[in-house]
Amino acid sequence: SRDATPASRMINRGLISGLLSVGINVHNLESTSIPVCRFHLPELNARGGVHIRLSADNENEIVLEFLDAKGLSISKNEEKKIESNFFKEDFRRVGLMDIGNISFPARVMEHYSNGFLKALDAEHIRKMRPKIVIDYANSFSNVSLPSMLGRLGAETVVLNAHMASQPPTPRQREELREQLANIVTALK
Repeated sequence: SRDATPASRMINRGLISGLLSVGINVHNLESTSIPVCRFHLPELNARGGVHIRLSADNENEIVLEFLDAKGLSISKNEEKKIESNFFKEDFRRVGLMDIGNISFPARVMEHYSNGFLKALDAEHIRKMRPKIVIDYANSFSNVSLPSMLGRLGAETVVLNAHMASQPPTPRQREELREQLANIVTALK
């Protein structure tokens, strides 16, 4: 999976091509959040996963987050092994008939939402009738969260709900936090 930025899309396509070329099958979750990727790894019986995103601290840096079969981040030692193999450029080769396959799992967000809600005491939350102010910060959460909150009976005030191809800069994130604080204070 990856974030919505063009740079992450490019790296994702290159990584998928490399994995297929060495005979690894790929479930492409396309552009989604890392929690969705983590949730689906066990569901898909995958041996591991990668989430590609822009660094939150440096807009000129891409982060590859490697996950195990349970959807958990791999250890630093496992990361170093992957990095070592990458820089050695010593990859196994497969014949044309053994190239991996790519699939695009269906209804990814629906399955994630259902699994997420199953883990909660939804009836208790509905009885509380929560009021929530959400700043999506132009992220993927705006794809899945509204329907989940609606199913929980939450009243929401939403900010920055459109998806942007670039994440906010550190300065913009600070401005978003200030905006959120002002709105929460005004709604009390």
